[in-house]
Amino acid sequence: MRLPCDLPIVSIGVAPATDFLAGSGLALDGGLIAVDDQLRASAPNVFAAGDVTSFHDPVCARRRHIEHWDNAIKQGGWRR
Repeated sequence: MRLPCDLPIVSIGVAPATDFLAGSGLALDGGLIAVDDQLRASAPNVFAAGDVTSFHDPVCARRRHIEHWDNAIKQGGWRR
């Protein structure tokens, strides 16, 4: 398959940088910060959003994360 373009951009393999949280006491889910429906982490007064989180998705009825900047922006607006 060929696509005419001036500049191809390929993004392959994104891994959230959460290794530094090992041993922090925060609950992790497969290396992601486990949050509730209000984006609260397992420690008091700690919130997380974006592709570093694992959250319950009521549409899919399971925990998941979304690797997209738009998700982080939308999650950040949930608490307003």
